[in-house]
Amino acid sequence: MSDESGDVQAERDRIERLQAEADALAPWQYRYELAPGIFTPNSDEHHEWNLLRRRMIMGALGAALGRDGFAGRTFLDGGCNAGLWSFELHRAGARDIDAFDARAENIEKCVFIRDARGIPESELRFRQGNLYEMEKEFGVHDVVLGLGFMYHLSDPIEVARQLAAVTREICVVDSNVNTQPGNVCLYRTEDPSLHHNAVETSVIVPNRNALIEMLQVGGFGIVTQVQPPSWAPAMYRDGRRILLLAYKADGPSDEVEAF
Repeated sequence: MSDESGDVQAERDRIERLQAEADALAPWQYRYELAPGIFTPNSDEHHEWNLLRRRMIMGALGAALGRDGFAGRTFLDGGCNAGLWSFELHRAGARDIDAFDARAENIEKCVFIRDARGIPESELRFRQGNLYEMEKEFGVHDVVLGLGFMYHLSDPIEVARQLAAVTREICVVDSNVNTQPGNVCLYRTEDPSLHHNAVETSVIVPNRNALIEMLQVGGFGIVTQVQPPSWAPAMYRDGRRILLLAYKADGPSDEVEAF
């Protein structure tokens, strides 16, 4: 066998191993390309929605960070699931990222993708962690991501306080909200056996006003809502989901248009 054909076979073997391991780690909430044309299984249901969400969140954060950008800052990705946003931070130039999730199986996925992409652990670290213990477990970071979990909590007020305690500059909060008028929280139950649900059975879903007030009471100086662009997913445009920038000190006092 020639060296060239041996290299081809080695690459085929590598791709087969990646696919087998990805299959064993299913279900996947986010879609990752493991090799050209090879993707994590059963991860297409919300892929197009997540592409738009990714564009909006990373665009808003990039605008908020300004010319200094992602390099040289420390980041914490809370409730990271399979690490999509941590990998987006790394792609944008961040090189000091801590990330955690409550589920051990999600951390396995994160490490699998990190290793498949050849990202050093010194630049991107994953481990199990608790949203209610962030201050104790992780300490302060320049930028904190609070994406997709403020409506999956039994005590969102405490987690708002935890987010403020670990944020030096900006916390990005992306959350479903109830659409009741005023300042209202609704109670519901979730099934923790479903990977996209909370790890708690009883959860509180705040509306926009309640979520903003929780973050302010928790310790953020200014909380601004990012105005969704015309191409944003419908639930952002109709108010069922909101994107917030919570500044530890000073920041813009009005809605932010980052696009």
